[in-house]
Amino acid sequence: MKRHVSLFSSAAFLLLAGSVSAQNFNIDVGDTFSIGHPSANYGAGAGQAGFWNPVDGGPPYQFTLLDLNQQATTVTTDCQGNGGGGDFYSDNGATTGDDEALLDDLQDIGGVGGVYTWTFGNLADGFYDIYTYAWAPDNPSYITNITGGDLGDMQPVGGTAWTGTHTQGGTYARHCVTVSGGSLVQIEIANSGSGFGSLNGFQIVERLNACPGAEPGMGFCDCTNSTSACGTTGGAGNGCANGSNPAGAHLGASGVADTAADTVVLEGSGLVPGQPGLYFQGNNAINGGNGVTFGDGLRCAGQGVQRLQVRAADATGNSATNTSISVGGGVSPGDTKHYQLWYRDPAGSPCGTTFNLTNGYTIVWF
Repeated sequence: MKRHVSLFSSAAFLLLAGSVSAQNFNIDVGDTFSIGHPSANYGAGAGQAGFWNPVDGGPPYQFTLLDLNQQATTVTTDCQGNGGGGDFYSDNGATTGDDEALLDDLQDIGGVGGVYTWTFGNLADGFYDIYTYAWAPDNPSYITNITGGDLGDMQPVGGTAWTGTHTQGGTYARHCVTVSGGSLVQIEIANSGSGFGSLNGFQIVERLNACPGAEPGMGFCDCTNSTSACGTTGGAGNGCANGSNPAGAHLGASGVADTAADTVVLEGSGLVPGQPGLYFQGNNAINGGNGVTFGDGLRCAGQGVQRLQVRAADATGNSATNTSISVGGGVSPGDTKHYQLWYRDPAGSPCGTTFNLTNGYTIVWF
């Protein structure tokens, strides 16, 4: 079955300026000229009622969105890829009303090999659930693969007739994303390997809690590409080898990097059991993030150094902070800070300096 696409655009209905304070959005993608878009009373799978942005006309679908109250924002959409590409409409006999308005029109992702990436820009820093609707009204057996979120997991959607209720995997995929430092949000929509791929729309929903399995920042400056003063290395993502662990010690973190509700915990592992270490903060990633030799390891974070907390490693070589990182570091919203753990290694020190460091860790605070 060949899909026929439309290129009529509703861009004139979306304003081009406004505020980023409202960060919840409903988006109907496809031939909204033929079928219209859902009413503001419609919550769809997320249960989020409010204005539905009609986004049509085919790639690159570059629009500036209105929020749930139909107020202007600066949040933008963009779509790039290859495949079918244009708007499509098919009247499915089982859908009615607002369900029909959302599901019966779509962006045609195309046949085998069709793939498009949607990008959302200017979202405020925070955590979001992204609902991606990908149900085929012309043939509900078609399956579309949706990939995105902090975990980068792929979720297949479709393969089922409309039952009157939205379900994850049936009509939509749900991904949790963290926006930090104005980072972009990207969702990939791809043909599953047969039939045609479909995209009906999105819901962007703010959430209070961090994404499951997500960290508040990312590591840098490990000892795989650089070496210590005596030539030792470490495991991927770790500092240089110490007397207890040839793979070196690792610094990670958990929690939410929100200065108004800071729950960040810095976490060291692979340390020397029973030995103390200093968690500290710096303004710069030294030597372009590659670090410089220091003790048995690499100094990665520097300038404007703030000592945060001294913690001893337990019998398994783990330690963690139990104080407010943002308060101890004097952090403000929007700050980018770099962290490291400097620890003692008095016995078996590979280079004989009796101290070592983990990798570095960067957090953008909001």
